[in-house]
Amino acid sequence: MPNTIPHLSALGDFHSMAILGAAAAIFVLAGLLALFIFKNRALPYGRIPDLFTPAERHFLNTLDQATPEDLRVFGKVRIADVLRVTTSNRKRFWRYFTQISSKHLDYVLVDRKSLRIVCAIELDDRSHDRRDRGVRDTFVNEACATAGLPLIRVPAARQYDVNVIRQRIAHATHQKKDSKC
Repeated sequence: MPNTIPHLSALGDFHSMAILGAAAAIFVLAGLLALFIFKNRALPYGRIPDLFTPAERHFLNTLDQATPEDLRVFGKVRIADVLRVTTSNRKRFWRYFTQISSKHLDYVLVDRKSLRIVCAIELDDRSHDRRDRGVRDTFVNEACATAGLPLIRVPAARQYDVNVIRQRIAHATHQKKDSKC
């Protein structure tokens, strides 16, 4: 009668294969579990349908007409993408950076070819009459002035005179070119 007991080396191969198979099964199950958990866990975000309010969109139409051909309009630009904090003190840097990182300018005009920032425009609607908005507006005015960035403030209106807006842009961009800011 032949010996039917497997040789010890054969058991070693079987044992290695069993461990490898079990590890693969655990890996696949963990992947499926992670996929199920993350697939059913939606982040708490919803899409905002329009980038601009109706008042901002209305002014943008006038601004597009008033802007010289060598300039380009960008909207809702974060102030921290236009101004930089100049202090080398780390603690002061973060204090001032946080003041500009969550605020934006309504419109920024840039040179069409180089995309160099020329001036900023803020559309002041009724919300700017609130005390907290007044504090914010004062801060933005001072920050832009300190950085040498011309800031045009335009009161929100039902209608805008394209020529008046064009003149205000010309005045602001002329000052910008003279000051080499």
